[in-house]
Amino acid sequence: MDVVSNLRTNTKSICAKRKRKSSTDSTVHIKSSKRAYIEDHSSDSVLSSDPYSSSPIATPPSISNILSPPPDTTTKQDADSTSQTPGISCFFTPLSDLRLCPLPALAWGESKDVWKIMCTKDEKASLERDPEMFAHHSALDPRMRAILLDWLVEVCEVYKLHRETYYLAVDYLDRYLSANTDTPKTRLQLIGITSLFIAAKVEEIYPPKITEFAYVTDGACEEEDIINQEPSLLKALDWRTSTVTVIGWLSVYMQLHVSNRTPNTLHRNTKQNDTSKEDDAFLYPQFSAYEFVRATRLLDLCSLDVDMANFPYSVLAASAMAHTLNKSIALKVSGFEWNIVESCFRWMQPFHDAICEFPDVVVSEKNEQVNDTSDSHFICPNINTDDSHLIQMHNISLEMLERSMVHRQKYEMTYEKTVRQEASPAQTAVLTCPEGLLTPPASIRKSSENTEPSITHSKILYQ
Repeated sequence: MDVVSNLRTNTKSICAKRKRKSSTDSTVHIKSSKRAYIEDHSSDSVLSSDPYSSSPIATPPSISNILSPPPDTTTKQDADSTSQTPGISCFFTPLSDLRLCPLPALAWGESKDVWKIMCTKDEKASLERDPEMFAHHSALDPRMRAILLDWLVEVCEVYKLHRETYYLAVDYLDRYLSANTDTPKTRLQLIGITSLFIAAKVEEIYPPKITEFAYVTDGACEEEDIINQEPSLLKALDWRTSTVTVIGWLSVYMQLHVSNRTPNTLHRNTKQNDTSKEDDAFLYPQFSAYEFVRATRLLDLCSLDVDMANFPYSVLAASAMAHTLNKSIALKVSGFEWNIVESCFRWMQPFHDAICEFPDVVVSEKNEQVNDTSDSHFICPNINTDDSHLIQMHNISLEMLERSMVHRQKYEMTYEKTVRQEASPAQTAVLTCPEGLLTPPASIRKSSENTEPSITHSKILYQ
């Protein structure tokens, strides 16, 4: 009996201590009994250890958190405060919620859920690319990045790599430079070829061997250097290599544009889609290879400019379609409002003007119908059987980029003159601003008429 009574006494004392501790914690965080119940049961929630909570999404990842994982110092107070955050809805920003879903009904999933996941991933990925990335690298400048990417485009063309592979490499490069600091100039080419090496392994069915990647550097990078750089780059990327690139968005937009030509889907995108009927034809590529190559050429030239990091990939693809096709089509297939795309459209205008000064691309389309032995022609009579337009081509140059900077300088000078005339009290006539007007540069970086255009970073402000 003494043993039993002692056990009961000890049990009561332990429970009393736990109760006092729980009440002490509750007085700090809890103001009602209902919330106290939630707090007491929130420690079992998986959200307390969810790596995709809202806190790391708000700002780009820092280099200390990427290269060395932080120690496990989570307390009950931190877990309780984290558990109050709603589940996966914390990803969804107002931008993704406002976009209407233009996807047709899909047999393998809910089209609205697929669209929302794509938009959410795009918004998260845009936070990892810092447009001011070169402010943290004293030995690098935007022109070095442009030269490197122009060379990577040429490498992709030689080895017949896909466009998706190139844009994955661009994404890896920008995210790495955004997460790291003080990268030596001598390692920039190594980082670039390693990014392409990883992208090829992710995207290509038969990627080139590492010996070929080392060969194209002409002795600047050895195989061992690429192997040693690969884990460092993957750590900086937090092992997230499946980005929805701008080419992925453009392919979806182009397919939606072609699908919406059919009578059954002509009403789509004027309001939220009716996803009650499945559209199997959407799964087969039908868009024009010529229209696709024209849009990708504009995006290829824009990728050489570091200001591309100012905009999400979905907005860049919509702006490219607005330039190559028209604005109404771009808004219809993207679900955006014009006020979201407008600033990117204006930033892209000098690049479009520069491309118009050079010969147009020549594409031999082979949109042949499928043989009658297949049943696919009943579902999709306009299926595109040739995928050569998906291979990266080197149809841009640094000269075209220089011409883009000339056009940008003209737009900036036109804006400055217009602002000065509007501010003058004696002004009687005001010049009209061109449609492709850019945001004015900072006062310390205003260019004069005698200044030679150069490839420099200019912060684009959303209007």
